[in-house]
Amino acid sequence: MPRDSKYDDCVITEARIIPRQGGLFGDCPKVMVKVDECSKEFELFDYFEDEISFSTPEFVGKTVSDGVHLKFEKDRRYLQS
Repeated sequence: MPRDSKYDDCVITEARIIPRQGGLFGDCPKVMVKVDECSKEFELFDYFEDEISFSTPEFVGKTVSDGVHLKFEKDRRYLQS
C-alpha cells in the first residue's frame, strides 16, 4: 500500500526495514510502517543504504510526517558532508 498523505499526522506503531532485493541493481531498502489509524502496512520511503541508514526504533512513536522528515534530514546531512 503506498503512503497516503491522510496518514501524515498518524503515529507509527510498528516499523520494519526490508533490505535491498535483487542484488546490486535491485530495489533499494524500504522502510515499512503501520500506524494507529490503519492496520495495513505501507511503504514510508526507500533509500540508498550506501548514503544513509535507519533502524526501526527511529520511527516508532513518531508521526508519518516526522518519519519522512527524518529521511530528509539524513539526506541533507549526507549531501553536506
